[in-house]
Amino acid sequence: MFAMGNDANTWSSWNTASPGSLSQLYDEMVSASGADGVVASAWGIKSTAGATGNGTATMSAADDSGGLIVALRPAKSNQTITVGTPAPISAAYGSQFSVAASASSALTVAVTTTGSCINVGNLVTMTSGTGSCVVKYNQAGNASYNAAPEVTNTVTALKKTASVTADASTKVFGAVDPVFTGSLLGFLVGDGVSASYSRTAGESVAGSPYIISAVLTPVPVLANYDVTYNTANFDITKASQTITFGALG
Repeated sequence: MFAMGNDANTWSSWNTASPGSLSQLYDEMVSASGADGVVASAWGIKSTAGATGNGTATMSAADDSGGLIVALRPAKSNQTITVGTPAPISAAYGSQFSVAASASSALTVAVTTTGSCINVGNLVTMTSGTGSCVVKYNQAGNASYNAAPEVTNTVTALKKTASVTADASTKVFGAVDPVFTGSLLGFLVGDGVSASYSRTAGESVAGSPYIISAVLTPVPVLANYDVTYNTANFDITKASQTITFGALG
């Protein structure tokens, strides 16, 4: 929307019907022989035009012959964010989930996270079994749209289910204990969890079975797991014996 003049003129009741709400005024001077008068006139419109675009500008006869173009920029539109695929209410350590959101402006929505998770684009990974993960959706706006109000999802972090199970074992009375073994289930490879196995003390057959159990390391990562410890029995069996007779005679 614009107006032009090339000699002494007064523009009054300047208005633009569509759109009715205007936030900024821009001017560009087109002059064959001088700029002072028309630039002053442009700033006159800036100082008198309100949100409706109504205003008055005057070019006197003393102004250099020239022209004035005043363009009116519409106010930025508001926009909102709709989360089509929200984050779950809770999620276990190490699990992943996808989210999706769109803006009423059709501009791309940015996803970020804080707390017990990280994200790459719309894919979120839980990094802890405690605390909470906050997924944030934002659209910063552009020349036509204001920034959208932020939308968030909060996810409660849960411990990951895991277990360690000792293998049952045995030995003959008087022998050296074998190497105890077992299995791990549910631990993330990247956490490097390992188990060492041992049994309760005792060397008698009558005291069997003894209990084989596990100790897990590294301790700090175990806070992210709900671990079930499965023990096993260790039996000491009777040793065979022989009787040797001396020479008969």
